[in-house]
Amino acid sequence: MAVYTYAKYVEPTVLAKEIAKAGYQSYIDSIHLDGKLLTIETKFVLTPKEEILFRKLVMSHIPVDPAVAAVQIKVDDAIVFGRSILTEYAAMNALAKVPSAVVAQIIVSLLPIQASLQSGSLYTALDLMSKIPPSPYLKKTTLDYFIAKIKRYLDIP
Repeated sequence: MAVYTYAKYVEPTVLAKEIAKAGYQSYIDSIHLDGKLLTIETKFVLTPKEEILFRKLVMSHIPVDPAVAAVQIKVDDAIVFGRSILTEYAAMNALAKVPSAVVAQIIVSLLPIQASLQSGSLYTALDLMSKIPPSPYLKKTTLDYFIAKIKRYLDIP
């Protein structure tokens, strides 16, 4: 089971029908709305691609200005992408058997970048990453790899 939350007001019954129509009904355990906080529990963890598609479905339900809704979808997609960057970097550190004390130092030093990636602020993350000096556990090649990956996502040459 996995839980996905959205700061959105929706009509849960209508949203459930839209989810079913899109072919995701078998994914859903429950839909809860508490004020403007929507919580959807799924039977399993969605892949990043499924999560993006699912978020688009949820966002398209929201009765807001279409321009705002379009930007919200892009920001949500950027959040999912940013989280995948953080997960990939964590996996690289785990495979390299980076000691936990060093991981703690890395986490503290990269908090602004982490916050940028988690909030979908990819341009800010790029700017901050370009200012980080390489270290024994954060090599220039690693920084360059993630900068290039983010630039490809943003379609920056």
